[in-house]
Amino acid sequence: MSGQLSEPNPALRLTGSTRSEILRLLRRGPCTVQDLEADLGISGNAVRGHLHALGRERLVEQRGVRRDTGGKPAHLFALTGEAERLFPKAYAAVLGRVLDAVGQRVGEHERDRIMRRIGREVARDLAPEDTDGLVDRVRAAAGVLDGLGGATRIEEDDDAFTIRGNGCPVGQLVAGHPELCRMAQALVAAITGTRVLETCDRGDPPACTFEIPKA
Repeated sequence: MSGQLSEPNPALRLTGSTRSEILRLLRRGPCTVQDLEADLGISGNAVRGHLHALGRERLVEQRGVRRDTGGKPAHLFALTGEAERLFPKAYAAVLGRVLDAVGQRVGEHERDRIMRRIGREVARDLAPEDTDGLVDRVRAAAGVLDGLGGATRIEEDDDAFTIRGNGCPVGQLVAGHPELCRMAQALVAAITGTRVLETCDRGDPPACTFEIPKA
């Protein structure tokens, strides 16, 4: 069993373009071609061309129709989950400040204990309930990490499964706060129900690695 990391997304180079503006507008909520035409001041055909290109990049998808247009129902377009990850998040900077404050008040051991407990609690909140066997639980753990902003793949050999990931949503923090990796380790252990070895690379760029033994 293995997963594949997707290639770097060309949409990351859209800054300042019409397509980046379409993504920004869709982030407010689903829009029709007519909505985008009015906001952007370009023709409907031009909007459709950009939407088609963004669809090929798996950044935009059709999501229902709007029937209150006074005429033919209009298709609604919305962002995919992949598109949402293109937008910068302020929570990493906030989290860094929180961890610094905690670190000033408790020792390293207590800080690790707190983060591991948070990992277990997040696993309890997000893990699916219908996993059957270790393979399904490993897939579920990787899925939860992906849902939190990671980009994982699963490798398997005779002795263990390994979850490897790029695109850590708090990657800029882990070099100074390795307890974040141990939080993720506790999350994976709680979902898989077994011991997990964490050997994350906290360099630049960071890369997550969690080994789950079969025995």
